[in-house]
Amino acid sequence: MKKLFRIMFTLLIVIVLFTFSVTAAEEKMDKLSYDTVGYTPVGGSEVMLKDGMADDFLKNNPQSFNEGEWESVYLRGWAGDSAPIETFGYKIDGGEFVAGDFAQATEEPVRAAGGEHASRFKVVVPVKTLKPGEHVATAYAKLTDGRILEIASFPFTVLGDSENPETGSNTMVIVMFALVAMSMAFVLTKKRVYN
Repeated sequence: MKKLFRIMFTLLIVIVLFTFSVTAAEEKMDKLSYDTVGYTPVGGSEVMLKDGMADDFLKNNPQSFNEGEWESVYLRGWAGDSAPIETFGYKIDGGEFVAGDFAQATEEPVRAAGGEHASRFKVVVPVKTLKPGEHVATAYAKLTDGRILEIASFPFTVLGDSENPETGSNTMVIVMFALVAMSMAFVLTKKRVYN
C-alpha cells in the first residue's frame, strides 16, 4: 500500500510540475499599442476591421471565415522594451516563431511614448492554408538580448466547406442503430417476462 501511495504521489508531482511549466505565461512587451487589425481576402485588397482598440474589438467581435477565403490577417501598432527590437514575427497556434520584415517607419511621438527602442510594426500572418477550427495568430518582437516577447493576438475561426458539411461517420451510424436495436430487444424481452 505504501509503495502504491509513493507511486501515485510521485505521479501527481510530475503532472503538477509539467502543467505549470506548460501553462507558464509568455512575457509581454513593456510598452505597446495594438491599434489596428484586418485581413486580405484571396485575390482582393486589404480590409481594415478596426482602427483603435483592436484588442477590445476582437474580444467582442469574434472573426470567422471559410477555409481558403482569407489570404492573411494583420496586426498593426507599436511596441517598445528595455532592449532594442531585432525583428518582428508571429506564431500560429503557439507554433514556431516566424520572423519577417514587419517593422515600419517610427515617428518621434511613438518613441516618446514607447521609449528609445520603440518601433512601429505591421505583422502579416498567412492563414489561407489553415484547416477548419479555432486558431490564434500572435505577433511577437525578438529583442537584441535574445528574448521573444508577445505583443498581441488575433483569434479567429476557420469554417469548413459549407457545401459539403461534415456528417457522422458510417461507424457511428451503425453503432447508433445497434444501440436502438438492443434497447428495443430489451424492452420487448421485459414485456414477455412480465406477461
